[in-house]
Amino acid sequence: MAFKKKTWGSRLLNAISTNDEEGVEEAIRDGSQEAPDGERVEPTLDRRTRDEDPMTQCMAAISGLGEKIDTLPGLVAEAVAKALAGTGDEDPNNKPSDDADKSKREDEKRQDDEARSETEDEAECLTEEGKRIPTGDAAFSAVRQATVSTAAILAPGYKPGTMDSASPSREKRSGIIEIRRLALESALAGPNKALVARYVPRKGVRAMTNDALFTAFNAAGEAVRNQNRGSVFSGVTGRPEQAGDKAAVTAADINERNRAFYKR
Repeated sequence: MAFKKKTWGSRLLNAISTNDEEGVEEAIRDGSQEAPDGERVEPTLDRRTRDEDPMTQCMAAISGLGEKIDTLPGLVAEAVAKALAGTGDEDPNNKPSDDADKSKREDEKRQDDEARSETEDEAECLTEEGKRIPTGDAAFSAVRQATVSTAAILAPGYKPGTMDSASPSREKRSGIIEIRRLALESALAGPNKALVARYVPRKGVRAMTNDALFTAFNAAGEAVRNQNRGSVFSGVTGRPEQAGDKAAVTAADINERNRAFYKR
C-alpha cells in the first residue's frame, strides 16, 4: 500500500483550521493506520506547523482575554474606591469647586449676620422705652410690620408682598429696604411731595445708604401722619407745634437722634 501522507495530513490541517474536532480525530485515526513497508508510523506535525497552528494561537488569545476579563471587576472597584476616597491621584490642575463654594457660603453668612445686626438695631430704635426689644426673626417681623405701616401712610394703596420667614436674613433685609424705597418714591410723586422731599436728598432715594433711608423713611412717614391729623408733632421731643411749622421735624433732628442712639 502506498503511504498517503498528504491525503490524511491535508485533512488533518484542514480540520484544525476549521476547529473540526471530529475531522481531527478521523484524520489522525486514518493516518495511524497507514504505514510504508508494513511498519506503523505515528502521525506527527513538524515544529514549523505546530508553531504556526492557528487553533493554538486562537486558544491562546482566548485564554489571555479570559484572564483580562477576570481582572476587570477588580480594576473597576479600585478606580471607584479612588474616586470616592480621593487618593491624591487627581489632576492637581483640575481642582473641584469646593473652594469657590466655601467662599460663597462664607460671603452669604457674613451678609446674613450684617442683615440681622442692622435689623435688630432698627428694632431697638423703633421699640418704645420699657418694652422688650425683639431679636432674630422677631426683630425682622417687628421692623417689617412697622415699615409696612409707615409705607401705607406715605403711599396709600401700596401693597407690599409677603415675607417668607424661612428666607435667608439678607433676603428679608433687602425686602424691607425695597419697601421703604418704593414708598418714598411713590410719595415723591403724590400730593405730599413737598413735605416728603424735605427728607430726601437731591440724588434721590436710590442713592441713600440704608441708615439714611431708615431715618428719612420714618421721618417722612411721621410728618405725613401728623399732617393727616391736622397738626405736626416733633419727632424728637414730642412737643406739639402749629400746623405749617417747618422747623417741627427735620432730617437733622432725626439724624441727631440716631447718632445719639448708636453712640450708646
